[in-house]
Amino acid sequence: MIDSDRDEPSINIQLVSSKEGVVKAKANLQKMKIDSQISFAKYCFISRRTVTFFFQSKPIKVTSFQRICNTLKLDWKEIGLISRQGKNTNRGQITEAKIKHLLDVNITRNIEFFKSDLQCPIVLKCDGLYVENIELNDKWYLAQDIRDRPVINRNLIKADLSDTDLYGADLSGADLTLANFSNADLGNADLSGANLTLANFNSANLVEANLSLSKQNFTFKEHNIRIDLSYADLSGANLSGANLTLANFSKANLTGANLTGADLTGANLTGANLTGANLSLADLSDAKLVETNLTMANLRGAKPIGANLTGANLTGANLTGANLSWAKQNIALKEYKVRINLVGANLSRAILCRANLTRANLTGASLKAANLTKANLTGASLICVDLSGANLNAANLASTDLSGADLSRAKLINTDFDNAIFTDTKGLNCPTSMAEMAQIETAS
Repeated sequence: MIDSDRDEPSINIQLVSSKEGVVKAKANLQKMKIDSQISFAKYCFISRRTVTFFFQSKPIKVTSFQRICNTLKLDWKEIGLISRQGKNTNRGQITEAKIKHLLDVNITRNIEFFKSDLQCPIVLKCDGLYVENIELNDKWYLAQDIRDRPVINRNLIKADLSDTDLYGADLSGADLTLANFSNADLGNADLSGANLTLANFNSANLVEANLSLSKQNFTFKEHNIRIDLSYADLSGANLSGANLTLANFSKANLTGANLTGADLTGANLTGANLTGANLSLADLSDAKLVETNLTMANLRGAKPIGANLTGANLTGANLTGANLSWAKQNIALKEYKVRINLVGANLSRAILCRANLTRANLTGASLKAANLTKANLTGASLICVDLSGANLNAANLASTDLSGADLSRAKLINTDFDNAIFTDTKGLNCPTSMAEMAQIETAS
């Protein structure tokens, strides 16, 4: 269990390395015979991203800055410059008062783990290089302990593992409630079955990580967002069957990720990249998919009921049998000339009852046998779309472009085709007046 009674400072104070400090750091890295920054990251259990930021004079946490400097035998007070709220503003040499403040608010947390399970003195390994008695605080001890042995079913509630290197770690079944993994390297890690309630993975590396069947505890009713995965790299990750209700994936990279059967109800996927992701049978009810890239994604049998698809790109996506009933858009965003991009998408047998697809681009898409009852397709591009056997009863297709579309066997009772374009449309004697349309509706 983690004792984290001490709060983080109200102002986000971070440190950046001075130009002279970077020169000294690189020189000491060579003296230590460590061949690369990647090797150094492994050497001191810090994520590659954090080490890279240090050498690029970008802001990082005080504890991580201290850790890097101590390992490189540098005085962090001499080469550190203060950066507030992650921006290189108000820089200046660190005064004694500032040092005292930084030390007060960044004192190491007491983490309960079995030190008797760790060999003493602590030995750090790096490509055959052994360095003994390197000073480690509790946070880095814990990172080493997790890396060295499985953490199956372990209690890591409120653990601060931000900026740590946990590549390939086994955290399966662990309780990670309120744990902080921001900027951590969890590539290829196993978090299957873990409790991720309110965990913070902001900007973490989770490439090819396994989060299948991970869960949340919904006794935390006061929180609107359960898991923070914003800006995280989850490319190729396995999240099949995971409970990700209300999770924040804004700007996350989920390219090629496996989300089969995942529960993404109410999740925020704004600006996320899900190119080629597998979302078959996933529940995306009421999810926010604004400007989400779903190019070539597999949404077969998915349930984006009531999802917000404003500006989403579903080019070439497979939505066979998907349920997009009540799917919506924010029409107030007037800068979007085309609201949803579904070019070439496979929506055959999809359920789109009452879906709002106003001005959507469905050029070349397949809506064969799809249910579009009462759907709003006003101004949509339906050029060369296969609508054969589709149910368009009471749908609004006013001002749509149906050039080259196939409406064979489509159900058209009370369908609104006002000002629609029917150039070379198949399967329908194209109406030239509302009177002819009324005859078609009566015949149907």
